[in-house]
Amino acid sequence: MSAATSSNAETSVARLLLSLSVHGRRGQLFSNGVKLSDLSDKLVVLRSDLAQNLFSNNSRVLVVSAGAGHSVMALNKIGVNDVNGVELVESHPLVGRADPHSLPFFDDVFDFGFSPFLERALFPARYVGEMERTVKGGGACVVAVEECGGEEVEEVEKLFRKSKLVEVNNVTLGGEKRTSIVMKVVK
Repeated sequence: MSAATSSNAETSVARLLLSLSVHGRRGQLFSNGVKLSDLSDKLVVLRSDLAQNLFSNNSRVLVVSAGAGHSVMALNKIGVNDVNGVELVESHPLVGRADPHSLPFFDDVFDFGFSPFLERALFPARYVGEMERTVKGGGACVVAVEECGGEEVEEVEKLFRKSKLVEVNNVTLGGEKRTSIVMKVVK
């Protein structure tokens, strides 16, 4: 693994994650049935990414395998205006239908790509390749996988052919322990 995953980087990000909070009642439902508690974990992770200057409120963001739109809603909630969520099954109004292995977007249109469930991809190399294709050089791709160690992270890193590893963190998304892998696109 690269020096970007040193204990100092992990400690500073862990402090940042712990210092961020989400206001509101736990269990509150939004109109589409999403619980605020489901959003809170994603908000903390996404605010951390925002704080690291991976994206801004003016960035064009792509969420691949967006499910019911929790990540899209979390990004909107922290002020990101241009968010496109895609999933195999449409979930209006937040998520459009698209195959993550063949995204319906031009090259280099997004500043930031996020996928909370890379391990669910049928063809991980193709999935990651499509994320890299649609994210501009200098942009970032962040994927989350089941919590893992160095060897597994290296396997994920190898899938990214046009990106460099920036950071690896253990996070909790939706009550699940996951590993967040941050890659910088270097076309």
